[in-house]
Amino acid sequence: MKYLKLLILAPFVLLLGCEPEFDIPTPASGDADFSTYVAIGNSLTAGYTNGALYQEGQLNSYPLMLSNQFKLVGGGDFEQPLITNPTLSFGGGTGRLRLGVGAGCDGVVGLAPTADVLDLAVALDHVSGSFGNLGVPSIRSVDINNPLFGTKMNDILGVISGLGMGQNPFYQRFATNPGTSTVITDAVDQNPTFFTFWIGANDVLLNATAGGGAGVTPITDPTNFRTEVSGALNDLTTDGAKGAIATVPNITAIPYFTTIPWNGLVLDQANSDALNAAYAMAPHISFNPGANGFVIADTAALGGLRQIEQGEYVLINASDTIKCGGAGSMSPLPPSFVLDATEVNAVTTATAGYNLAITELAAQYDLALVDVNAFFDEAITGLLYDGVTYSPAFISGGAFSLDGVHPTARGYALISNEFIEAINGKYNSNIPTVQVHQYDGIVFP
Repeated sequence: MKYLKLLILAPFVLLLGCEPEFDIPTPASGDADFSTYVAIGNSLTAGYTNGALYQEGQLNSYPLMLSNQFKLVGGGDFEQPLITNPTLSFGGGTGRLRLGVGAGCDGVVGLAPTADVLDLAVALDHVSGSFGNLGVPSIRSVDINNPLFGTKMNDILGVISGLGMGQNPFYQRFATNPGTSTVITDAVDQNPTFFTFWIGANDVLLNATAGGGAGVTPITDPTNFRTEVSGALNDLTTDGAKGAIATVPNITAIPYFTTIPWNGLVLDQANSDALNAAYAMAPHISFNPGANGFVIADTAALGGLRQIEQGEYVLINASDTIKCGGAGSMSPLPPSFVLDATEVNAVTTATAGYNLAITELAAQYDLALVDVNAFFDEAITGLLYDGVTYSPAFISGGAFSLDGVHPTARGYALISNEFIEAINGKYNSNIPTVQVHQYDGIVFP
């Protein structure tokens, strides 16, 4: 019996006496050289968030997060064209949005985004340096190789948006030679060993956020997109630089388009009866108690108006017009607040064309492919990370900032990890991922 007890106890003694061992992989660069890194992109690359570009957002840009991780595998210094005054911001026509307590247009007190004062001078002061972050808000594929994109504000009049010609104050601010240099030449002149490339969202977004259709920035033709991106990648890889290129997300899945539901006109019996009486001469428009489609202007419809249908979108900036202006019920929502089926199809068709080009060019130039579009699709139903769920829901989802378009710092950290996973897979690297929860989501007052 004594020996039996010893035999039974022996395994436990051995277990208690052992130190657990963890095989923690050593960071490694693999087949890539991260010593000189540049990032080409739009506002998503610049660190734009909460409706503006400001220093705190820039310090939470995904390229800066990546550069910090690259330093663990031999990466070098990484500079950004920071807005030097941390209290100032520029962008969106309003400046930085903050969540505050106040009364809305309907007098209801609650949490809502409120804007800081816009400071135009921030964008006009030129800064010099070799900047790794070449993200430019509002840039499209047709702008990346265009020297006029950085022309000084007083040198030419206006912006010829359709041709991608005209000044951009964000790029003019840090272009090495405004009016002559381009985003791509500024990148190539730094002799990068590694680059990230994420262009294309603005090629559809600038059109869609204005309600689509004629009279606004046109959607870039996918053939032109491919030509511009291919030329840029050829220049970037000529001297052997490696890189990662990201796909364009489906923009109609972001809060700017999904926060106000198409059938968000909720009525009781009395109000539905009143609206049915008001639209008695429009038999194609009817209302019932409960959820109803908003009334929208449509020149192709009977009487120039109809009800919006599922698969069409009401833009988030229509909120006050709906709540306090009676738009969508007693009067139609104007086209600038709506993305109709034809416009949605134009956006999705172009985006598919861009992503086909990106996928094929990634293979052609032997680059890591970061499928941000698939990542955004996954996030629609909720993305679980370290016990926290993120979604595209406005404010409560945690991934998107108060402008409904750009991510929060945590959202950018999630995107950084998508880049890292793709880079590790392509170049046999072992770059540690970003700790997402060390960054802020939506900041409440």
